[in-house]
Amino acid sequence: MNSSTEAQSLLAIDVYRSRRDRVLAALRESGGGVAIIPTAREVMRNRDADYPFRHDSYFYYLTGFTEPEATLVLNASADAADPAAILFCREKKRRARNLGRFPLRT
Repeated sequence: MNSSTEAQSLLAIDVYRSRRDRVLAALRESGGGVAIIPTAREVMRNRDADYPFRHDSYFYYLTGFTEPEATLVLNASADAADPAAILFCREKKRRARNLGRFPLRT
């Protein structure tokens, strides 16, 4: 990555972090609690094709994460030493789909 791209990605990380911090502050003002924010799943159109995946806007606003089946947990009651925001995502597939053009390496 070049320095311009790295600076933009660091800026984006700070933007999403500040958005989560505002939500956590609002939760703390109202007495604490936990917010569980899921994103969309992949949806099958028919047996041969899926609909194009689109993340939920509210989830993306807080995370910038565009993968399906992820969940953000915001814990306003977390101690200072514990994380207040946790992102759960599905496990990466070990192998990419091979269309017969390239050999797969394990």
